[in-house]
Amino acid sequence: MRLLLSQPAIALRPCSDCHTWMYDKEGQIVTRVGRPVARPRGVPTPCGSCPKQSPAEAPRYELSPRNQQTVALYYQVRATYGTCLTRRQGRDGLLAKNMAIIDALVRRYERRAAAGAATE
Repeated sequence: MRLLLSQPAIALRPCSDCHTWMYDKEGQIVTRVGRPVARPRGVPTPCGSCPKQSPAEAPRYELSPRNQQTVALYYQVRATYGTCLTRRQGRDGLLAKNMAIIDALVRRYERRAAAGAATE
């Protein structure tokens, strides 16, 4: 979750994309004449500078598609103060528990980021 909060583009990018495409320092696919540039054979992937470290370690940092959906729902709920939820979702105890867990992680990250920004 920390990687998703701090570097969402990297967190959501599968390692296979780095094996397939060239990326610039900002994490965008390099394009030439509007088309993505494929990674040439023998050109190493940027695993050494990636927070996921390697494809073998990546599962420790990546959210499952289902967890990604839950996080997306969290942000919808937060943005709409819960009005986006159906009546059934609003009464779902497990959903409320999951939203509370995500909220605690997000707010802790936001507090730390704000404290770090305040000291700069």
